[in-house]
Order: sequence, then structure tokens, then C-alpha cells
Amino acid sequence: MIYKKRGVYLKLYGSYILILLLPLFVGAIVYAQTLKASQAQAERLNNSLMQIVKNECDNQVNEAIRNLNRIAFDTRVQMLSNEKGKFSAEDQYDMYALYMDLKNSNFSAQSYKDVFVYFKNTDTVVSTSGNMSLELFYHLYYENEEFPFPEMETYLSQFHFQDIIPIRSGNGNRELLFTLTSLNSDLGEPSATIGIRMGADVLDRRIASAKWDEQMQFLILDSRNQILNTIDEAMITDRIQYDKLEAGTDFQYDLNGERYTGLVMESQAAKWKYVLLTPARIIEQSAREIRKYCVIGLFLCIFLGFAVSYYLTNKNYNPLKALVDLFKGQQKNDTSDSTAAAPVNEYQWLELQVQSFFKEHSDIKHNLTENQKILRQYYLFRLLEYPLEEAGKAVEHYVPRLTDSHHIVLLFSIEGMEAGEQAEEEAGLRRFIVMNIAGEILGEHFNVELVEIGEMAAAVAGLPGEEEGYLDSIRECIESMRKMIREQFHFQVVALAGDVHKGLEGIHPSYQEAREAEEYVSLLETDTIFYRDIKNANKKYYYPMEMENKIINAIKAGDSRQAAELMGQVLDVNYYENKASSGVFKCLLYDMMGTLMKGADETGCGSFFERENISLQISMKQPLEEKKRQFAAITESLCREAEARKGDGGNELSDRIMEYIESEYHDPDLNISQTGFHFDMTPAYLSAMFKKQTGKSLLKYINTVRVEAAKELLAQGTSVVETAEKVGFRDSRTFIRVFKEYTGVTPGQMKKMQP
Repeated sequence: MIYKKRGVYLKLYGSYILILLLPLFVGAIVYAQTLKASQAQAERLNNSLMQIVKNECDNQVNEAIRNLNRIAFDTRVQMLSNEKGKFSAEDQYDMYALYMDLKNSNFSAQSYKDVFVYFKNTDTVVSTSGNMSLELFYHLYYENEEFPFPEMETYLSQFHFQDIIPIRSGNGNRELLFTLTSLNSDLGEPSATIGIRMGADVLDRRIASAKWDEQMQFLILDSRNQILNTIDEAMITDRIQYDKLEAGTDFQYDLNGERYTGLVMESQAAKWKYVLLTPARIIEQSAREIRKYCVIGLFLCIFLGFAVSYYLTNKNYNPLKALVDLFKGQQKNDTSDSTAAAPVNEYQWLELQVQSFFKEHSDIKHNLTENQKILRQYYLFRLLEYPLEEAGKAVEHYVPRLTDSHHIVLLFSIEGMEAGEQAEEEAGLRRFIVMNIAGEILGEHFNVELVEIGEMAAAVAGLPGEEEGYLDSIRECIESMRKMIREQFHFQVVALAGDVHKGLEGIHPSYQEAREAEEYVSLLETDTIFYRDIKNANKKYYYPMEMENKIINAIKAGDSRQAAELMGQVLDVNYYENKASSGVFKCLLYDMMGTLMKGADETGCGSFFERENISLQISMKQPLEEKKRQFAAITESLCREAEARKGDGGNELSDRIMEYIESEYHDPDLNISQTGFHFDMTPAYLSAMFKKQTGKSLLKYINTVRVEAAKELLAQGTSVVETAEKVGFRDSRTFIRVFKEYTGVTPGQMKKMQP
């Protein structure tokens, strides 16, 4: 098998580079998000700034309008506005009083440069600067080429309601003129106009206090598209038009090669719009700083990352290279097809080499184990078939577990096996099962060796002595083994046991005795035979069929005393008169136990023996009278339960059966047997009791419940197949047959008859 040189090296290096690229990618994302956050922060800050400027300027305008209204409602202003021609001496006094009111109103604290009232009928002006004619007033305070006297005279002679116009002072500074016509006029002609002149620097100061950067520009536009505040003339352009600006919107604005972001808000006090122009480079300044450090950091990461990756790759690859060189040096030849196999990397090549090494090691170990097993089986077979002196000197070496002082041989044969090649395979599998289970159960208590001899499995168990208790343990192990095989693997095993003999030399005699016990299997009709029980035994016992029937009839009649007396008679005859051996007597006991089981089945008490384990209550070690007493006690309990079942509350049993069927009819496994199992009764007895109490067949009742449920499902539109599954039929054919038997029509015909 060939491998690509330095294939792992390149993968290691590539993985380190990939890990390095991850923070670079994350850094790019962080920068993009930072730029967005910076722009969003600047936008929120600009909105707050615009709101502050708007509120400050609107407050200034509202204050000026309130002062105009206050002066307009003054009684002197209203009286003087109605005078024509020249003012009288009394009017002159009112004019002086009005002048003093204006002068003492502290308008200078409100940043007003002038507050005046122009009386058109007398061409007179009363202001904070004195009383004079309009022309003199103009030349002293308002003379300007952009706003000549005729234009001012015409403007003040017109109607005004809280009007605001931009003007320039004599020195060229921007100013705002607030005007309001007096409320007391003749025939709709304006007789007096109140004016307040305020410098644009008032608004400029409000704007300057709110700026967070000097490069930001604010514009205040009126409805005539005139700029009201002081601004750099270079910022004025035709692109910023009052009618084209929508309040609450943003726009991009390029001026002299620089990009500005514009924000618009509308005044609530006048027909003004506030425009904020922010250079884009200010907004992006923080992001650019972050970008600078990010780029520097990324370049450092790339440079250092490549260097560290190279160093770590070499450091991690060198041990692998040394390991590959070690295996290549120890490899004698490569038997694999290097031309056909695809190239692999170093790890895969090492994996193949290690797998090959462990496979060879495992094969050698397996061969040694198999050889040891074959030798052990061989010498164990010779130890059984031949006396110790003929078995060979090495026998003690290959059967190391047989170190006890006494031994007994057990033979296990499988019942019911037929001839044929397939049967031979099945028999071999069953012998394998028997040997494994026997080794596990017997091995918990004794030292055991097992071997196959023909069609039988043999077990040699070591015992510490000849006491009867060890044989009882052997019997219990055999019964546990047979029960496990019967319940889990469903076949029967016959167990034959020789007698207990001393030493290894006693194994052969015990084996011969177990072979002799094989002859009694059919005679005693039992599946477990010990040679000790048959060597001096009477080969038969007295227990006629008539006596068994009498005992069963007594149980059915509930006469436990008569049943106990009959069983006592059988025990006395076989124990005292026939002198039956222990093995035969034990067979009699099991036969009598079978009689009790038959009686229990016929009285519907099949579960009685699941609770009362007779095989554990009655033992061969007990005296005869104790056996009689226990049989009597068991018989009495059985009869008492049978009588209780007969008097089970009238029809209460049938009611419980019907409730169970109505709740479980959808189960396809529901039948008479399962119902009997649920109520701890035999199927025959349960069916008979149901018939007796209801007059109905139990099977027909189950089918009736299912058919009625099927009718409801079919009426709901359920398909025939789905209905069959829901009411407990495994296939639709059986369902159709039963449905037609009980209703006279098929399910399909029933569905068609539905409206």
C-alpha cells in the first residue's frame, strides 16, 4: 500500500491557515457593523441636534410674536393709530408714554435691536430709539441699498400678520424684521404697523451652541427660499430649494468635491425649514480609525499566523513522521497490491499497518486457544470413555479445573430430533446451547468441564464430598437449565447423572452409570434421572386412572377432605406395600402433582400453581406424614379458590369480561385465550362461565363488539382496510367475512347504503 508523502503535513498546515482565516473574516464583519453603528449613531445625534436647534429658534420666534401681539393690544397704540394729520398735545403725551413703555420693556435683554410702531396716518414712528418721522427713522437705522426707503415705506403700509422678512443692516449684517398690523384699522386700511428687528446672530448663537463639530452647516430657509441665518456663501446652491425639501427626510449633497449628508426639519412657529449639512467624512471618521487599526491588526495576524502555523505544523508532524519511519523499517514486505490501491495519507497507512499487526496477533492467539480447546476436549473424552490409567499422562494438565475430591458425570440429550442433514445442523446448534447454559448454571456452584460425545453433551462436575446436599444442588441446577431452555429456546432436554465417585479415576465409572440411567428414560417417563435413584429401585408404582379421576372429581366438587384422603391412600400403598424406591416415589409425587394441576384447570384455577409452587413445597427429604399434610393443605386451598370463583358475585364476572372486551377489541391479539389469561382462568372455564351467565358465546360476543364498532367507522367514511385495522382484524379478508356473517352485507355494501 503506497501513501502520499507529507499528505498529513499539508492538511495540518491547511487547517491552521483555515483557523487563521476565521478571525480575518470575523474582523471584516466587525468593521462593517461598526461602520453601520457609527453612521446610525451620527444620524441619531444629528436628529437630536436638529431638534434642539429647531426648538431654540422656534422659541425665539414665538417670543417675538408674543411681544408683537402684546404691543398691538396696547390702548395707546390703538388710539394713536386712529389719529390723522398731526398729533395733538395730548397725543404727543401718549406718544411719549408709549416710547417710555417700549424703552422700559427690557427688549434689549431679548436680543432685539429695535422695537417700533409706525403710524401710517401721521407718518410717525415711535421706537425704543425715540419718536421721529419714518424717513428719519429709515436713514438712521435701516438705510441699505438692498432695502431702499420707498420699499420699506410700502412694506410698512401693507397688512401684516406675524410676517418675518430678512433684511441687512447698514453694516451689511443679516437681520430679521417681525411685523404685525394693528388690530384697530379704519375701513380695512392698515393704520399702524408694529415691528421688531432682531439680528441673525441670535439664531447663529443658538446653532453654534448645539453643534458637535465646527464643520457642520445649518441653513434656515423661509418660504421665499431666503436664507435667514449667517452661513458661508460657498454653501449656497440652487440645489437647496424650500419647496423641494421634505421635512423628516435625508438627502445626499455634493459640494466642491465633498459629500454632505442633509437632514431637514420644519419649523412649528414660522414658515421655515431647518437644514443640517454634515460632511460624510465626519460620520465615517470613527469607522476609519477602527478600519486603520483593523487593517494593521489583520496584517499582523496574517504574518504571525503563517509563521506560527508553519512552526506548529512541523512540531506536530515530526512525531508522526518518526512513527511512519519506524513501521517502514520493521516492515519486511508489502503483500498488498500497490498499483491497484488508491494512495492514502500517513494516518491511513499507519492504520492499515496496525490493523494488519493486530490481525496477525489475533489469529495466532485464536489458533492457540482453539488448539488448547481441542486438546482439552480430546483428553476429557478419553477420561470419560477410558479408565484413568488408559486416558494418558497429560490428562491432568489439560483438565485443570477438575481438582475437587469427588466428581459426577452428567449427560444431556435432546428430545424430539429427527434424522436428516438439516436436523443434524439443528441438533448441533441445540447441543451448543445446552453446553453454554449448563456451563453457566453449573459453573456458578461447581468446577465444570464440558464435551460433546456423539449426540449428547457431557458435563463433569467437581464436588467437595459425597453429601446429599451437593446432589440436591445438582438437581436444582438441572431444573433451572431445563426451564431456561424450554422457555427461551422451546425444546426439551433429558438429564442423566451417574453416581458420585472419588478422584479423577471415578469419572469413568460415573460416566458408565449415567449411560446405564439412559435406559430408564422411557420407563420412568421423566427428563432427569440419577443413577443413585434407580440402582436398587422398584421399577413401578401404584396409581391407577380410577384413583386419579376420583381425586379430580372430589376437587371439582369442592370436597378437599375426600381428595386428601384418596391421595394419602396412594402414598401409603406405594410407600409401605410396594416399597417404591426414591426415584420411583418421586415420579409418583410428580404424577400426583399433575393430578392437582388437572383439577385446577377443570375448575378454572389455572393460575393457582403460578402462586403455589408445589415442586418447592413437597420434597423427597420430607417424612411421609409431612407430604400428606402438604398435599391436604394444597388441596384445601385449591378447592377454596374454586368455590370462590363459582360464587363470584352473580354476573359480576361476565360484566367485567364485557368491559374488558369493549376496551380492548381493537387489539388484534384479543381472543378467548388472552381473555382467560387476563382473568387468570383457563379459556374453556372462562368461556363456560360467560355462557352460563349471559347465554352468549364469548367468541361471538367479541366479534359482535368489533362489528358494531366497524359500523360506526364506516358511517364516518373510514375505508374498509383502515376500519379492519382499527377494530382488531389483522387483514381485510377476515374482516369482510366476519362482517358479512353478522350483518348479511359486506362492509363495502354497507358504505354504499350510507346517505
